[in-house]
Amino acid sequence: MDWKEAEAAIQSYFQSQVVASYNVTPELLAKTTISVLDSDDSFNDSASALATFANSKQIIVSGFTETSANALHTVTAVTAAKITTTSTLTTELAGDTVSIKTALPVLYDNEKTLTQPNEKIWVRFTVETGEDFTSAIGAQKTARIVGMAVAQIYGIAGAGKGVVLDLADDIRTAFRYADDSSIVYALPYKTPVGRVDNWIRVNVNIPFYTDDVS
Repeated sequence: MDWKEAEAAIQSYFQSQVVASYNVTPELLAKTTISVLDSDDSFNDSASALATFANSKQIIVSGFTETSANALHTVTAVTAAKITTTSTLTTELAGDTVSIKTALPVLYDNEKTLTQPNEKIWVRFTVETGEDFTSAIGAQKTARIVGMAVAQIYGIAGAGKGVVLDLADDIRTAFRYADDSSIVYALPYKTPVGRVDNWIRVNVNIPFYTDDVS
């Protein structure tokens, strides 16, 4: 696994284990008017209540009988009646009791733009390289890639530090005994940074290594 593959794998694990289970407002709960359309990979609401997600980067959907839609989805466009996503969706009729929630806002360094979310809590997730070294030579050469994933958690000042610390503990738990055949994680640890402008910040540091075999 090379460095680019390692970064993608760590980000994917963070999304599946943290972002997909931690939601913030706005949210739309227990609605029976939501359907799925496969022609444009969208969620549709006959009650036209989806405009609340206009600023949501990702959403968490649950409640469909056919579970393919019950997942974390990246949003590409929002109107009152439709949310279009990057997912590959299967058409489903309205009638199930469906909930849509805004996923935890996360900024990744490999995105084209880094715009600070206007949220009470959000995360900047960075995968940083360390000093690589050769761990095996001979017919099969192995370069050990060492790095640190850092989740910088920002909580709005005045809203209480507990929410930030709770999320930090959730991230530590998610990576503490992470089972990945390609990446080995050391024990994560949190570092309180304190106040940064109007934010309270806590970092969760996740040491890791992976081997690039050639």
